[in-house]
Amino acid sequence: LAGTDSCRSSDINAEEQTDSDIRKYIKKNLQAMKDIHLGAEDMDRLVKQAAGLFIWISTLVRYIADSENTTRDLSLFLSGEDLEEPLQKLYALYDTILKGALSTRNKRDMDTLHAILGLIFVAANNRPLSVHSLSAFLCNDLRYSYEDAKSVENVIRLLHAVLYQDRDQGDAVRVLHPSFLDYLQDRIEEGVAGWMSIELLHRLLFQGCMTTLHRGLK
Repeated sequence: LAGTDSCRSSDINAEEQTDSDIRKYIKKNLQAMKDIHLGAEDMDRLVKQAAGLFIWISTLVRYIADSENTTRDLSLFLSGEDLEEPLQKLYALYDTILKGALSTRNKRDMDTLHAILGLIFVAANNRPLSVHSLSAFLCNDLRYSYEDAKSVENVIRLLHAVLYQDRDQGDAVRVLHPSFLDYLQDRIEEGVAGWMSIELLHRLLFQGCMTTLHRGLK
């Protein structure tokens, strides 16, 4: 029993230390931003929302840093729903980031966004694709126009909180944290409305490869 109590005490101390580190991170990286004014209750709220996940708070900071209206977007999280599971909190954050990447609720824009993210997910298990390659695959599919294909670079820019271009690997588009790939897999495999299935994504890649070979082989 004494050993059990010791373990519990150690777990509590570890949680307190994590919360303390997250609080310091918020003060250094979020509170220092222009137009951000966090009171004690706001700080406590964000620490609670993070639930010990540094990836949650660091992703939020990147998202707010790119926001055109930092006060408005931060208030969404300060007034957001309390979720019990840390993974739910992280996925809810990813949902918000994706919604923020769309200036409209246009179905075509949403389908294009989901297709781009689906291709990023499928390619991540082999060799991540560059912006140019992602655009080429969309160009080779009749469901997408040249304008849709041109939007890839803009999507990557808008999703800076979760994606980046690896300059050392031919500008390959990569995720900042593996949990975002888990999030994409969850949405794709569960067949969430608007997301393409794995089969359709592989077909999109296959057809794109065949079209490229047909046009380019001599």
